[in-house]
Amino acid sequence: MLKYISKLDWLLIMPMILLLATGLLAIYSLSINSAINSFNIFDKQLIFAGVALIVFFVFSFTDYRIWRNYTSIFYVTSIGLLLLIFLIGKTSNGAISWFKFGFLNFQPVEFVKIALILLLAKYFSQVQSKNLSWKDLFVSFIYALPPIFLVILQPDMGSAMVLMAIWLSMVFLAGLNFKQVTVLLMSGILIGALGWFSVLHDYQKQRIISFLNPSQDALGSGYNVNQAMIAIGSGDLVGKGIGHGSQSQLNFIPERHTDFIFATIAEESGLLGAGLILLFFGIIFWRFKTIIESSKDRFGQLIIGGVAGLLFFQILINIGMNLGIMPVAGLSLPFLSYGGSFLLTIMILMGIGQNVWLRR
Repeated sequence: MLKYISKLDWLLIMPMILLLATGLLAIYSLSINSAINSFNIFDKQLIFAGVALIVFFVFSFTDYRIWRNYTSIFYVTSIGLLLLIFLIGKTSNGAISWFKFGFLNFQPVEFVKIALILLLAKYFSQVQSKNLSWKDLFVSFIYALPPIFLVILQPDMGSAMVLMAIWLSMVFLAGLNFKQVTVLLMSGILIGALGWFSVLHDYQKQRIISFLNPSQDALGSGYNVNQAMIAIGSGDLVGKGIGHGSQSQLNFIPERHTDFIFATIAEESGLLGAGLILLFFGIIFWRFKTIIESSKDRFGQLIIGGVAGLLFFQILINIGMNLGIMPVAGLSLPFLSYGGSFLLTIMILMGIGQNVWLRR
């Protein structure tokens, strides 16, 4: 065991742990002034983080190649969970997307992310050519379409976009030619236009309109983004100090421990704290690139590509909506936002990625 521990990629693990610690510190600062003195969000997140770290090391020392044999089972199970949620799921923020077990909530779309990455990694690793054929592209999209469609029905457009981002990142890594890239771009524009008129709900359209013009409804649909931008701007260089952020501590920022935790951190630790977060994320992506280049197994490379696509998209959208340069999509910030389902998903995938490094 000690031999394997010494061979772990600690350049990947350390920024991950530092991000977890930063998120816990931010959630602690929000909980100390909370009116709830019992089992608060910090206590829960501390348990989530402890369990997630254990899971990470379990998957780090489990041969990732065995998951190739269970991709179909994972995929079918994930589809079943998405169907079951319409029968016994819990509605939150207008979407039927949770199973509730006591004080714990489970979001099945998080399991879908793992299943889809593993399934597509297996499929693309069996492609002999370095460039995907139109058939390969079509079949892979057929795999991705059912979970995306079921998540849209919840409706949860943010998670649906994450699943699409996973598919796109993996098809790019698997190999696309210029003509296929052009067709995908044109299809994306067409689907976006059709979605605006036939899929998006009024509140989702309003989020996009508020993104384009936040001042149009500053006290309504644009309130979240405006308060987040005020918080980030007021943080200055070194911030106001832990527990002293006026926007976050006085509840001006909605969802301050989940969707807008970046604004909370930037207000209390300033540009320095926000910059360190971006640095830690940058190191993680650098290590992903190193693992892909060093691994000789196509299945392992594609898993890392899917994980990188998932993380990059959620980081881009979450931080972007905190800065007012992306529409609000209800996506958590990896390692930092409060919540057990998403954290567990990320740590499982990071553990699998770590095992790809061990067996490179």
